[in-house]
Amino acid sequence: MVNCRFNLRKAKSDSETSINCVIRWDSLKLVYPTNLKINPKYWQSDKLKSNYQRAINTKTFSSHLELNAQLDNLHNSVKKIYLNYKNNNQNQVPSKLKFKEILDEKFNPNFNFSEKTILGFIEQYIESSKIRINPKTGNPIASGTIVSYTNLLDRLIEYSNIKRKRVDFDTIDLDFYDDFKEFMILEKTYATNTVARYFKTLKTLLNEATERGLNTNMVYKSRRFQIDKEETENIYLTDDELEEIYNLDLSDSKRLDNARDLFLVGCFTGLRFSDYQMIKTSDISSKGTVELRQQKTKKRIIIALVHPIVVSIMNKYKGKTHNSLPRPISNQKLNNYIKQVGERVKSLHKKVEKNQTKGGLKISILKKKYMFITTHTARRSFASNLVLSGISYQTIMIATGHQSEKSFRNYVKIEPEEQLEPIIQLYRNLNLKAL
Repeated sequence: MVNCRFNLRKAKSDSETSINCVIRWDSLKLVYPTNLKINPKYWQSDKLKSNYQRAINTKTFSSHLELNAQLDNLHNSVKKIYLNYKNNNQNQVPSKLKFKEILDEKFNPNFNFSEKTILGFIEQYIESSKIRINPKTGNPIASGTIVSYTNLLDRLIEYSNIKRKRVDFDTIDLDFYDDFKEFMILEKTYATNTVARYFKTLKTLLNEATERGLNTNMVYKSRRFQIDKEETENIYLTDDELEEIYNLDLSDSKRLDNARDLFLVGCFTGLRFSDYQMIKTSDISSKGTVELRQQKTKKRIIIALVHPIVVSIMNKYKGKTHNSLPRPISNQKLNNYIKQVGERVKSLHKKVEKNQTKGGLKISILKKKYMFITTHTARRSFASNLVLSGISYQTIMIATGHQSEKSFRNYVKIEPEEQLEPIIQLYRNLNLKAL
């Protein structure tokens, strides 16, 4: 089944803005711009119809009937195109790129893409990646990597549609770099590091296309085709704060109790949540260590399950789960639940400032500390607290799986005042004769 609705490109504009057709089918989504425009003040939702928006029936906008008729015709055409494709292709649904090609044939024939274009190549590469083996690791391509390819394809299609520009191997030049970067910063209001990830993925795929002989344009290797990044400002939780979370009485909520325990295991083992299920109690050594291969990086690591809080949690779940660890839940749920847990901790109500560049603007976000807690906070807390305890980077990296000290240093988040604590204590302990 295909669903089609319309929304405005810039819903808060004071002047006319383009109307987009948002098409959804088989868990896929395509934003296709129409040639129609309207001032947002003449646009409204129908309260009696879900996801139904049209021009307002008003005398001040006399062409509303004509515009709505055009939108209805476009809506019917999209559904008809979808059904015709299925009927002619043994009930298979079109991919996003194929659907766009078919729509272009009817509404915008000058922007047709063939399989040998960069968009066609990326789509084929995504499909092959689902069954391809990574030659470096000997393991299947990680699902997160495939998601990054898919997100890039979506943004390139969206950019091509909205900007009405052809995207192909020969158009990936410095002008494209500036324009696509501006599109993601101003139109999508992405953060600087998000933009950097998109360009990193694009360069990876261009390298692959070049090796296959599909691309001969080397402009993307230019020094001016730079990937801008900024240092992230992420929080970590101190040992005292983690102890407060551990001591919370959550008997009134099983889901928060489980989420709290799950989060704390990550805080005291450095383990990613995607790796919990891999642990078996039979694999735990007499020293309380477990060797496993990380799901994300496929790197073998050794973790220790000996922290008193972890031991207490495992005793709590002994006989209740297959590995005496809390029941795994999705990252999305854990991100939500752990904030609710943090809200119950008084010390986490102190305000924390976080700076980042978003939409091309330097912004400062001031929120209570618990509102910044995510699943990633657990591993950062693990690493940061051990660094403060004097454990060497190399030792901690054995547990986290970081391969370079540079990336590990960027991962560790310690407040400047805490970094100075060893110097403060050293100077206080000096006994000098009075002058």
